[in-house]
Amino acid sequence: MSKKMMVLALAVVGAAFFALPAMASAETAHVSAATSFSIASSTTGNLTSTEGGSISCTSTTGTGTFSTTTGGSASLILHGCSSVFLPCTSAGQSSGTIAASASFDLITVSNGSAGILLTPIGPEEVTGQKVFSEFSCSGFTVKTFGPGVIGTLSSTVCGSSTSTATLSFVSTSAGHQSDKSLTGGTFDLSSDLTKSHPTASLDGTATLNLSAARTFICT
Repeated sequence: MSKKMMVLALAVVGAAFFALPAMASAETAHVSAATSFSIASSTTGNLTSTEGGSISCTSTTGTGTFSTTTGGSASLILHGCSSVFLPCTSAGQSSGTIAASASFDLITVSNGSAGILLTPIGPEEVTGQKVFSEFSCSGFTVKTFGPGVIGTLSSTVCGSSTSTATLSFVSTSAGHQSDKSLTGGTFDLSSDLTKSHPTASLDGTATLNLSAARTFICT
């Protein structure tokens, strides 16, 4: 299944971002000082599974906080979400709105740019992996879960002082994220749309607006 997310972004996006695993410590980026930020996207985002299912959202909003110079948490709200023209909605939200929460860590991705690893903080799914988001599409409940998902920050942030950064999630094909490997582990999403728990990829872009300018150190 596919879902649109804009943000910071995950979108998919409704929610928050996390703590970097020890196995990825050699690939950590950081900011010059902790700060908070808002997340915004007015472009369409998509979550797509290897089996062809998809969810689209028209925009994303959210907030996040660096609790350290390398990571923190974020909350996302995805708006205008649907699958096959049916609205997809998280419990307690208005129709077509999906909420998500995660912890996050700054990392260095395969091309040397700064990136963000989002790690779910929800309850454990039957697979033993934590839930990113749970929502219903016209009565059919869907969960997205997994060890995490990796997005890339705009290359211009490295070594510069800035109060904005663009976060992008890109797939190479349906269900397969462009960046998904760090030292010692693979990070991707899955869904319980079918019993096979197909992997799912996220495509979307969001802007992070920092409350104060910070320098991103990409090492």
